[in-house]
Parts: sequence; C-alpha cells; structure tokens
Amino acid sequence: MIDTPRTIPLNMLLFFLQGMALAFPNIPLPSPFKLFLISQALQKGWRKTLPVCFAPWLTDGFIVALALFMLSQIPPWFVSVLRLAGGLFILFLAWKAILRLRQGGVRWEVSEEAAQRSFWQAVGINILNPNPYILWGVVAGPIVLQAWREQSLVVGLSFVVGFYLMFVLGLVGLTILFGTVGQMSERLNRALSVLAAVALLLFGLYQLWVGGAAFLALMG
Repeated sequence: MIDTPRTIPLNMLLFFLQGMALAFPNIPLPSPFKLFLISQALQKGWRKTLPVCFAPWLTDGFIVALALFMLSQIPPWFVSVLRLAGGLFILFLAWKAILRLRQGGVRWEVSEEAAQRSFWQAVGINILNPNPYILWGVVAGPIVLQAWREQSLVVGLSFVVGFYLMFVLGLVGLTILFGTVGQMSERLNRALSVLAAVALLLFGLYQLWVGGAAFLALMG
C-alpha cells in the first residue's frame, strides 16, 4: 500500500506518536549512560550537562542503520513474525517493570565509577550495550521497515524522529531534575514507574495485534 498525499501526514503523525510511546518507558530505567548524565548534572550543574543529552542522536544512528540494513534482507512475512516477537518482548519488559514496582520501584544510585567516566567512555558503553540492538532489531526496526515497505520512507522515519525526540526530552528532564533537586522523590519515581509499566503493557498488546494482523494478511 502506497500513501497518497492526503494520507501521508496522518500516518506520519500516527507513527511519530508510536515512536514517542515506545521511548517513554525507557526514560525512567537506569543505564550506564543515564547514570553518567546524572553524575555530571550533580557535579557541574544541569546547564553544562544539557549538551550531553543529545549524544544518542550521534551514537544510535549507527545502531538504527545497522538494524534496518539487516532487516531489509529478510522477507516481509518474517518482519511480521518479528513484530509478534517484539510484542512478546515488550510484554516481558512490562512484567519486569511490575515486579520492580512490587519491590519498591527503580533506584537511581550513581556509583563513583559512573561519576569518573569520561563522556566518550559513556558513549562507548552505550554503543556496546546490547539493549539498543535488541530494541531496534526486534521491536522498533520491524515497525520502521514495515511502514517503509507498506507506506513510505517518510512515514517510517517519523517513528524514529518521535522515538528520539521523546527520549532526548526525557534525558533533558532527568538532567534538570537531578541538577536542581539532587534526587528523584519517591512519589515521582513510583508514578513514572507505573506509567512506564502501563505504557509497555499497552504497546506490547498493540504490537501483537498489528503483527498478528499483518502476518495473517500475508499468509492469506
């Protein structure tokens, strides 16, 4: 299915919002790069740390391109299977998020090692982290590729833009929060964890529905 000039803006908006919806649950989860970001905000202040928030736009470009290249070599029906697998993976993450809630929520603890890392060390850790490869290889990549094949390239790219816009805005929010307050309140921490778990659950179910429908359509 190729988009007409009238449907492209609507589909771009829908995939843009999907990208934002997938990025949001990743914001409250600690990672080596986020801990480095917070340590810099605590040491140097949030204003001097803000430029670091945009590092994923540089580092993840390689990961996204690699995932899309690899996925472009497989047949469309297998992309639908990957969307089903991605839905199950997202539901698994939702289950883990619920378990964390029962255990008291996410703990943001900046170690001395994280505080002493250089910016490029943190970037290197981010590149070597398997999580972005899993995310783009199993969950986000198949969404972009399917949108590209069935609609248009700009529709697929709108998902990527939505994802990284939300993700970077989340990093900016964390930087300002820890740079000004010094910590995340228990109430805010729990609220973000609940929202993340709900978002993961809904997105996982949506992925299963869309992936299943696409697979049945191809097999039919």
